[in-house]
Amino acid sequence: MVREDPDARDHRQFREIFPEREQVILLFEADDPYAPAVLQRVGAIEARLAALPHVAPFSALSLYARARPGAAGAAADPAAFRAFALGTRMLRRQGLVGDDFLGMPVRLDVEGAHDRDAALRAIDAALAADLAEPGPLRAIRRVGGPYLDAWIEQETARASGRAFPALRAVRGGDHAAPVPIVADAPRRPSRPSAPRWPARSASAGSPASRSPSCRRWCL
Repeated sequence: MVREDPDARDHRQFREIFPEREQVILLFEADDPYAPAVLQRVGAIEARLAALPHVAPFSALSLYARARPGAAGAAADPAAFRAFALGTRMLRRQGLVGDDFLGMPVRLDVEGAHDRDAALRAIDAALAADLAEPGPLRAIRRVGGPYLDAWIEQETARASGRAFPALRAVRGGDHAAPVPIVADAPRRPSRPSAPRWPARSASAGSPASRSPSCRRWCL
């Protein structure tokens, strides 16, 4: 398929909107997700997230602004936005709109767990005020693989610290060397040696010298 093919161009544009990079999903639940106050709040949150490094949010509101450049925003004309959002099943299939929520995929342009966790912390900090006081929203949900992976890694580290308290980290340069647990293990008692019996003398040819016990213990 050539690059100038219409299908290839449409595919590239689709991937720009719905990328394959790691992402989280924010769900903004409301009794009426198309109410002006809800649209204004969600739009403000999206603008705040867009200012964060390595974070790229996207929603039906931003798609509406792209499709109608120069027109009033979704909050200024909620009826037009509702008609736009419900005029096709694509937005509902992509999880961007629902009967009682608006969805917002957030792409994370990160490499590795450290950068991922930093981006998640930045998102949580940007949402802190809205989580504490959602206002017209009923709830804000945060879902997605990055949140789950970060939680699993954190809980695994905590469990390891509780299960192996004897492990110590000795700093040497940029690496940590664990102290072997066997260094603190109690020594096993040594097995007692076999008893030595006193030698008994026996004259050669005597019955005692021919007995099994004498052949074993007599010198």
